[in-house]
Amino acid sequence: RLERSAATGKPLRVKLGMPADSVEVKVYTRAMTFVGAATTGGPLGAGWHRVSLPADIATAGTYFFKVSATRNQSTYVLPEGGRFVKF
Repeated sequence: RLERSAATGKPLRVKLGMPADSVEVKVYTRAMTFVGAATTGGPLGAGWHRVSLPADIATAGTYFFKVSATRNQSTYVLPEGGRFVKF
């Protein structure tokens, strides 16, 4: 289970409630246009982890993100997503 995520600029901090094989962050504009995605590599233990945001985010503005984690070929999506502002 993904417990929560907090946007603190770059990188994004994600708290996992269980180990995961990988974590993916998908980023969208305010108009919900897909900007890019970033994926961690290797297994991750439960707890806080940092995921670098996609380099495609070039302009200042408000962005929205969805976080998902994969474990044993099953994908878990954080239902509420989140928001961050790039200055």
